Amino acid sequence: MTLGIIETSTLLPCPFCGAEAEGQYGDNAVISCTSCGASVTAETTMIVRPPSAQRDHQMWKAVGAWNERRAVAPAKEVG
Repeated sequence: MTLGIIETSTLLPCPFCGAEAEGQYGDNAVISCTSCGASVTAETTMIVRPPSAQRDHQMWKAVGAWNERRAVAPAKEVG
């Protein structure tokens, strides 16, 4: 299943390669880069409410985690 209520336009490009990201929902919500494969997964505690609301909540969490990612700068050599 794809993003549903969360539109892909809310996803920022991959912080590692700049490619487009996409979201998928199965057992968890997963946002991944279409080029390099970087990804984040969101899993939340099941709450008693409609399954669609649970799915939307997990996707919202995954999109937030993806959009807050930053590429890691190479470590500086010491010495």
